[in-house]
Amino acid sequence: MSRPSATQKPLIPLLSKLISREIALGQHESLRAGAGVEFDQYRNYQIGDDLKSIDWKKYMQSGKLISRQSTADRRLNVHILLDISASMSYSEGDQSRLNMAQTIAEAFAYAANQQGDTLKISYFNEATYATAKGNAQSLNAAIHAINKIEISKNPLPLTLEKLQYGNQIIIVISDFLDPVSHITEKVKQWANTGNEIYVFQILGEKERSFNFSDNQTFVGLENTKEWPSDVNALRNIYLKNLENHQAQIYAAFKHKNICFGEFSMSDNLMQKLPAFLKARPWHS
Repeated sequence: MSRPSATQKPLIPLLSKLISREIALGQHESLRAGAGVEFDQYRNYQIGDDLKSIDWKKYMQSGKLISRQSTADRRLNVHILLDISASMSYSEGDQSRLNMAQTIAEAFAYAANQQGDTLKISYFNEATYATAKGNAQSLNAAIHAINKIEISKNPLPLTLEKLQYGNQIIIVISDFLDPVSHITEKVKQWANTGNEIYVFQILGEKERSFNFSDNQTFVGLENTKEWPSDVNALRNIYLKNLENHQAQIYAAFKHKNICFGEFSMSDNLMQKLPAFLKARPWHS
């Protein structure tokens, strides 16, 4: 990819706040499975279920953990995970991938706060992650945590393998340009344990089309290695590899609990994000 130019960070919170009004409007009923109200149905126990929901009589009969599921009006747990690997620093024009990811993350933070949901912000690179401090305590802390996130090539304190979730809304924002990786496998695990997952892939228009000038020096954002190249000779190979890579991503995220969206850095988020979520509401 081309070396990103220095760009001034846009006023993210204002745009995010406007988008969040479109996200939240008319979608959130807070009707979730829980304990304490009228019984609805049985289902297999999932990691994160309240132990009080287990029907021990059925366990004695079948040897399987079965949860009693009912409809409860309660807050959701919303967990936003933001990619901060080096490739997220890529820019086209006055838009950087990280800034666009931050805008999406903040829009969901505002929406979660408006709807009374609990909120957690984490960031990851490669197979490591960290959780922003204090973000669950207030909206301002969450917005501050998202705004101050910076690209990091260094390993973060914890490994992705330690992340365990159940019964949450999980929002993952990345370019997913690495081979199908730890975070991809982790997303599938979270989906299998009953979470609702919303995955946003952000790509540049030039990344999609390989629309670069005839002679270009490419810089590896992860390792800073440079390749002077004839663009025309590379274009067909690149586009074929990108097609295969995207097919792997689509296949990995083809799951009833995963909603996948591919976004372009040239997209108008005021239009694209609400339209995407209205077609696939993020609160079921």
